[in-house]
Amino acid sequence: MMHGYQKFFLNTVAGTAQFFAGIGVPLPGVAAPLIAGIELIGGLLLILGLFPRVVGALLAVNMLVAILLVHVSGGFFNPNGVEFPLLLLAASATLALTGAGRYRLGKSA
Repeated sequence: MMHGYQKFFLNTVAGTAQFFAGIGVPLPGVAAPLIAGIELIGGLLLILGLFPRVVGALLAVNMLVAILLVHVSGGFFNPNGVEFPLLLLAASATLALTGAGRYRLGKSA
């Protein structure tokens, strides 16, 4: 959620699109607001327990692309390695596969 906020309000969508263009993301002008929205709104939906499978799948794909385009060249450990992004990928994929469980606001999908 905070990375979506960062992309919208701190780096701005234009700055995020410029960064995306620099790392080879196709259609960076479209990808920047889309990814920022998925991260910001998706994070809020997860906190609320709504649509966890859909949001989890979107965030898992987002993290997989981020790992391949940004983090894999940084090795395993932080500050820019794959260690933490892999954890986020695993958590997102788990939500996509299992849903939110008993404590959720929406119906189980």
